[in-house]
Amino acid sequence: MTSNFKENTINVLGLSFVALLLLISPKLALAANTNNQFCDNIDITITQINKQVDIKINNVTNKKTEQLQTLKNRREERNLLIQKQRSESDRQMVLRIEKLYKYAKTPVQKQAVEKFKNEVSNAIATRRAAIDQAIQTYRKTLDAVFDENRTVIDTVVKNFQAETAKALNQAKVECNQQSTGKIARQRLMAKSQTAQKHLTLALKFNTQPATQAAEALEEATEEATKTFNQALQKAQTELSKAFR
Repeated sequence: MTSNFKENTINVLGLSFVALLLLISPKLALAANTNNQFCDNIDITITQINKQVDIKINNVTNKKTEQLQTLKNRREERNLLIQKQRSESDRQMVLRIEKLYKYAKTPVQKQAVEKFKNEVSNAIATRRAAIDQAIQTYRKTLDAVFDENRTVIDTVVKNFQAETAKALNQAKVECNQQSTGKIARQRLMAKSQTAQKHLTLALKFNTQPATQAAEALEEATEEATKTFNQALQKAQTELSKAFR
């Protein structure tokens, strides 16, 4: 039952994977420009790298929007599934009680059926309330982790852009100052690699809160089901006594 409504934690936290799309490789653009040719083509190189950065950032933005919608759709689908399952369970319960009333011949038996109906109805309501609360707690925790990761990604993207822009500007300054293309190119490659390293380290999210929340949801669901089954067994035992 839990697997029917539990959000896919890995996918939701998959923004770390999305953000890794930002790991562009400016050195690819630099590979075609060696030594002094690098400075001769510095404006072209800067334009190429900036385009790569823009494309990757747009991909991340679009992917985040898609994931938000996917999360919303998944929850709506599972809410409908839960409602459908509960409606069917209620329908079956009504049919069962109707049959019991037909079998009940004496006042004692009729009272026993009425008591059974009330006890089972209360047990069902208690189980549903416990599961609903567990789902709500899980989703709140997941939303908090999701929002935190989105904030981290936004910050990391800005920092990555700033580092890349600074490295490109520095390379152009060095070229304008008659620095050798080889030196300017090597420094830009080193700074680009550093920016990518910073990006990778910053995107190592803490998934433990979401994992713990998922485990708590499963445990709460199992406990609610166990309590319900115990109450149902007790009610059935008492009911059977009236029909002996």
